Amino acid sequence: MDSDSIRQGQADSRRNHRGSRSVQANAPNGGVLHNANTLLRTPPEEFSKFTGMTLITRKTVAEKFAAYLHHELLLDRLVAWAASALMDGEFDPAHLPTIRDVVARIGVADVRVFGLTWKDCEQLLAQLGYSVQVSIAAR
Repeated sequence: MDSDSIRQGQADSRRNHRGSRSVQANAPNGGVLHNANTLLRTPPEEFSKFTGMTLITRKTVAEKFAAYLHHELLLDRLVAWAASALMDGEFDPAHLPTIRDVVARIGVADVRVFGLTWKDCEQLLAQLGYSVQVSIAAR
């Protein structure tokens, strides 16, 4: 991004009627990429249209837990996903602190001191708004 685009982006920064900042990111061709306030109100399923990235939601993390608990995902893969999500992922802004904290906890689950017990899984899923139900079936 050149200095003219940066200055233009700064010029587009303004206060709305509630006093919060509204910032528009400008594309090099002069078009608007997206408005930050619009992006925050974007439903998770439409987030990738604006950013080209998949938004990590509470449901995304719960699905990773489910795959791990069903033995469809090994612990080292779960930890690798969490580490990648922390470095490069975009978390749902509506639940950012919760998702970030849970994903960070998953990211250290391969360290013996931290581990990931059944109780840990229950508590982390509860933080995300989910509960664990166990079903036992005869083989």
